[in-house]
Amino acid sequence: LLDENRCSVSGRQPGEGRRPWVNGNAQILIDTQVPASRLTDATMAHRPLFARVAPEILAKPTLLCLVKLFDIFQHLDHDHATFSKAEEAVDDFIKIVARTAVMRRAFRYAVDTLGLDLDESDESQDSSRSWQKQIREVWFTRAGGRPCAFEHIFVGNLSEDSDGHPVAGGLHCWLKFYLEELRGTARYLGYFYNRSPKEALQD
Repeated sequence: LLDENRCSVSGRQPGEGRRPWVNGNAQILIDTQVPASRLTDATMAHRPLFARVAPEILAKPTLLCLVKLFDIFQHLDHDHATFSKAEEAVDDFIKIVARTAVMRRAFRYAVDTLGLDLDESDESQDSSRSWQKQIREVWFTRAGGRPCAFEHIFVGNLSEDSDGHPVAGGLHCWLKFYLEELRGTARYLGYFYNRSPKEALQD
């Protein structure tokens, strides 16, 4: 497997109530509980989504840099076009991420399949060919006053619905949701599966 940060994940066996875990020794235990309602924000689930996250997962270099970026981006003024406060943290994150097997594979795809003329080293004399510069532009460039891709995908865009309730758009990162659950700023309401929970757990 390419992803050295991959974790073992398990949920509860299908059925009502607090069923046994499929794999109680997994590094991450998720408690999906019940389906959420599309018609209301009423709490359908009564426990957090994350029942356990093994501490060693959070000590990985990529995740440590990611958490640092969460803290910085949480407090950035969304009207600013640049990230002067975050420059050093963004650079550190990109350098670490660019070294991972997943991003090395992405680099090979960009060069071999897409035909991009890129240099994988971070010391490229022609900065326009730098792979890390390309990552920065794709993930961290704001346009038209809108959040950058990193903010949308990893941090989430907070807004309000028509009734004034807070709503998070984006927020596709499990780690961010887990940390917000710990802080009490995110509430798990239940799940939506495109297939049965049993099929999802078997994957």
